Amino acid sequence: MSSLLAELDSAPNVREGVRRMLNGALNIHFDEDNPGGCLVVLSVLESEQHDAESRAAMQQTFQDLKSALQDRLSRAKKAGELSKDLNVGSTATTISTTMAGMMVMGKANFSKAALKKTINQVVGLLD
Repeated sequence: MSSLLAELDSAPNVREGVRRMLNGALNIHFDEDNPGGCLVVLSVLESEQHDAESRAAMQQTFQDLKSALQDRLSRAKKAGELSKDLNVGSTATTISTTMAGMMVMGKANFSKAALKKTINQVVGLLD
């Protein structure tokens, strides 16, 4: 997850950062050297099989993702990159939900091309 957040922070602007982060997540799922996709997302889907400590760690990972997104969106909003009316909390939730959802849809055999269109839609929400 940290490498995906690094993509978000290293980009020249927030839109490109979100695009890079989501593409990075998508690439993890479709990486032939990493069969099965994202361990965190898959673990959340089967969370009842884990103990309470493991479930809490998974929940914290998603909370950390949302918090990092919210922080980056807030900074971009203050810098004038985003509309002053943008709700950064809801937008951060939408982006993190999309990221996890793409992994699930990839497991359901949605194509990488179709999921890239989803990335474009989500980045478009920042306009």
